[in-house]
Parts: sequence; C-alpha cells; structure tokens
Amino acid sequence: MNATSLARLDSYLTESLAELFAAHGMTGVSHRDEISARDGDFAAAIGFVGERIKGALILSLGRASLVASFPENLRRKGASDEMLADWGGELANQLLGRLKNGLWSSGVEIALGTPVAFVGEELEHFSPDPMIIRRKAFVMETGKAVAELEIDCAADLELGEPKESFEGLAGGEFSLF
Repeated sequence: MNATSLARLDSYLTESLAELFAAHGMTGVSHRDEISARDGDFAAAIGFVGERIKGALILSLGRASLVASFPENLRRKGASDEMLADWGGELANQLLGRLKNGLWSSGVEIALGTPVAFVGEELEHFSPDPMIIRRKAFVMETGKAVAELEIDCAADLELGEPKESFEGLAGGEFSLF
C-alpha cells in the first residue's frame, strides 16, 4: 500500500472512531497515533476478509469509557463485566462497519466476522506479523479508546479516490429485507 492509501486508511480509522463515540454521546478531546494498545480493561476483536485483503480490528477501552457509552436503558440495570464486554464487542462491530464504508468508497469490499470480547488487566495480543498495523487513540474525558487495525493484503492493493456519493446505510442504521 502506498503512502496515499495509508493516509486514507488512517483518515478512515480516525473519522470512524470519532463518529462511533459521537453516536453514543461522547466527544473526543484529541485523536492521536498510538504506540500501545495495552491501556484498556476491555477489548474486542473482529476479523474481516475481502478479495485481496484480510485482517482484524482490535478495540480496547477502560471501564469508565464503556460505561459512559453504554445505552442509558441498560446502564440503569447496572453494568456487569459480561454486559460491558458484550458492549465492547458491539462497539468494535460498529467501528469496523464504519471503516468498511470508507474502504468501500475507495473500491475495497470486505465482509465482517463476529466480534470476540475480553476482560482483564493489561490485555495484550500477538499477531503473526501483519503487513500493515495502524493504531489510533480517541481520547475522551473518561479515558481513551485504542483501535488497532491489522491488515494483510496484496502488495499492489491501493485505496482509490473516495467516491463522492455513498449509497449504503449510515452507521447505526439497518435494513430489513
């Protein structure tokens, strides 16, 4: 992937993080590239695959950020670790869905897997040396969310100029057929 495509990928990841948390009533104080993804007590991973691309998205968050983004009707019932981990998986799913829309607008189609969630202290994962790793942090008053995108792809895969119009569903919408 050339520098232009990597810049587009970074832009899609940064915008997707901001859109995700804004949709759940949280605003960011800052965005930044992140060196480590070991800050959260909760993490979720979700894989994806396309014709010439495959990889995984890992989202890690602290308890306070998950509770703050947790739906109000569920927050009143109390937020167990299991419920928060499940919510973390849903946030990873929504984040990758937003990223999927950006990739699609640049000519790359992916299919998503099912998220897997984890709870622990100083969570760390090891991957079999992906070609591309991008980490972005979304810093909020409640802490930060770190998204790590790991990609293996065809050496000549490039993200095209984004299409002006997008005919898919907006993040958080669904369609019944």
